[in-house]
Amino acid sequence: PQELVNELREKKHLIHFGTMLFHTDDLYGSNAPKALANVLRVFGQGMKVCVEITMMACDGGCIKMGDKVIVIAGTGSGADFAVVATAAPSNMVTSLRINEIICKPIL
Repeated sequence: PQELVNELREKKHLIHFGTMLFHTDDLYGSNAPKALANVLRVFGQGMKVCVEITMMACDGGCIKMGDKVIVIAGTGSGADFAVVATAAPSNMVTSLRINEIICKPIL
């Protein structure tokens, strides 16, 4: 909602709206994004989201490649997945690192 966006911006939070990389058919001319998304889901939906939003934030200039960040994700009713990641943009996905899984739901 726009009210929430405004409130966060007033508090000096960066807000970025970008392409959800694993929802893009034939990104780079292949089905690799769907395959990667399915592999990440082995750890839970939150892992896929953490990787995706890290790349989106890096693509959008909110964080820099190589920055260590805490990434929090959740499905449905709240945040239940968190990692420490070393950021990379989507065109350098193999440089992204998950350094630590802070928490994840039991699958």
